Amino acid sequence: MKRAILAFVLLILSWNPAVAQDAASQFIGVWHLVLIERHTPNGDIVPLNRPYSTGQIIYTDTGHFALQFSRPNRLPFFDEEPNAEEGLAAFKDYGARYGTYTLNEAEDLVIHHQQNSLAPFTPESANMIYSYELSNNHLIWTTAPRVIDDPAHRFNGTEIFQTYSFERAD
Repeated sequence: MKRAILAFVLLILSWNPAVAQDAASQFIGVWHLVLIERHTPNGDIVPLNRPYSTGQIIYTDTGHFALQFSRPNRLPFFDEEPNAEEGLAAFKDYGARYGTYTLNEAEDLVIHHQQNSLAPFTPESANMIYSYELSNNHLIWTTAPRVIDDPAHRFNGTEIFQTYSFERAD
């Protein structure tokens, strides 16, 4: 009897509520960007020319998301209104979008249904689909593979995946 009670107490003490929750409830909250990486299927890292250094995504229990990314060393505008060069630099150094999301837990997919973003998008690109991994306070998205199609890029013709790593802020 004492062993059964001890086993029960150890089970209660070791129980992690996050593990017991479904993926939908684990997504809810604020997540800070840790790292964005591009890599080939065999694991080689493909350097990003100008990676984002900070970012945040918020998932709500009502199925909405808001995402913002920023590159490092953004310069303030010289005057109240930016000139054309400053405006273009600010646009290139910041990413933002919002909308709703759905989870396909059977396939470990999160689908962002964009309603608007800083950069215009076409109806065909409104849904952004990522495979995901959730463990403890970490969330990783991985994009579908794509081939770099830029003759000037040193990795032109290379198939890549992009991963976004987040850590829970709550």
